Amino acid sequence: MYGYNPFGKQIGELEVGDLAALRDVPEGWYVEYKQEIPNGRSIAKSLSAFANTYGGWLFYGIKETGDGRRVAGEFPGIPAKDVAAAEQAIRQAASTLVSPSPTFETKILNGPDGELGIGADQSVIAIGIPAGNNAPYVHGSGVIYRRVADSSEPRPETDRHFLDLLWQRGKDRRKAFDKFIRTKPGLSEAEGDISTLRICFLPDPWDERQIDSKLEFEEFATFMNSTDDGGIPFDNVFPTGNGFIARQIRNNNATGTVFSWRYHFDCASEVTLPLNAVQVDDVRDAASFLRGYEFSSVYLKKFSEHDMRHFHLVDISQLFSIIHAIMRRKRALLSREGMGWRVYYKVQLSNFWRRVPFVDLKEVADFVATHGVPIVQDQTAYIPLGRGPGSCTEIKPYNNSALDADSELQVDATIIFLNVCRALGLPPIAFGLTGKEEEGKEHTSLTRLLNLGQRAQEVTMRRGKSQGDG
Repeated sequence: MYGYNPFGKQIGELEVGDLAALRDVPEGWYVEYKQEIPNGRSIAKSLSAFANTYGGWLFYGIKETGDGRRVAGEFPGIPAKDVAAAEQAIRQAASTLVSPSPTFETKILNGPDGELGIGADQSVIAIGIPAGNNAPYVHGSGVIYRRVADSSEPRPETDRHFLDLLWQRGKDRRKAFDKFIRTKPGLSEAEGDISTLRICFLPDPWDERQIDSKLEFEEFATFMNSTDDGGIPFDNVFPTGNGFIARQIRNNNATGTVFSWRYHFDCASEVTLPLNAVQVDDVRDAASFLRGYEFSSVYLKKFSEHDMRHFHLVDISQLFSIIHAIMRRKRALLSREGMGWRVYYKVQLSNFWRRVPFVDLKEVADFVATHGVPIVQDQTAYIPLGRGPGSCTEIKPYNNSALDADSELQVDATIIFLNVCRALGLPPIAFGLTGKEEEGKEHTSLTRLLNLGQRAQEVTMRRGKSQGDG
């Protein structure tokens, strides 16, 4: 997981007995021992130095030997009653005394362990810090620290060449991420009019943690073709150079752009969804496309009033249900990888210039009747704004005991859906949501959006059958 690992296992898998390996590991480039929890500035100095150099391991509750070898000698630990406060101090030091905040993981290793001499009421805090790609990490004092081989303490960096390398490290990662996030679905000449939505789920946007997937191809293929998690089955699965890809080709052109899920070996996912749309040269084209929807007449009236023609109408009425199904499958994938539900997302909307989004809800129809039809003014949009790793939004675990796991996913799906709609000209108020409801996730009308998805699916199926008969 890091440039150097004295344990041969990930930090989350460590047990207290694994600390015995440190009796042969000296302080230096990759390791630092502290007997007690120091003040916030000292914590920040250690974290930033590891992130600026090669990454490494920081231990609280371990005393080094006094014979000059500087290896772990004693394991007095930290009083268990003080561990929660120590964790808080570490998080606060990282967030307030280092800019930008470095990536790190913490593992509490509780006693007792007779061999190491750790009592039942004592704990060792292990912190893993990967080499940071958002370098340089500047200490709150304005100093840039780094690790050196022959010292247990970080040293201020004044060498211009090293500082230039730190800046270049961050620049290279931002450039690589920008290239990745700007990649658009490959469309053939005949598909040039398709609007697409691409959701990227990234457990490590800065590419610091060196995550490797545990899934074999057969397991991935079986899982993606199932409906056990309530998701949509993908019936065309095969390996790629950097992972696997699953595609939905049933009732679709197998060689064309279809609903697809690209899974990378670092557990990142790219989900691409082509959206249902029609070119409207006459209001009758729109009427035929929207047949079966309850509130289409409001749109059709506006199209006639303003003599709108030669534009594309994009149906996103089913989008929330699809995003919800995607979120369920992504959580199940992370669970199979042994990873918690904590991930970042980025959405790319492509080929939307001068297009009109349609959602079959009364509130949206009322918004259109009052303010007019939204006509998208951007060819490509990114949600959240920006194309750097730091612009991604983190989906954090919930602390609301009133919400079960599926309700949490519905809330997350609602947030992504509303942000997509905002980029397409439909703000939360168009869905009957006030600012207060938008902020309070649990107040959004989840059932209403799920029911809309079911109706939209029925309309889409009838539309497809009608086109097939034609």
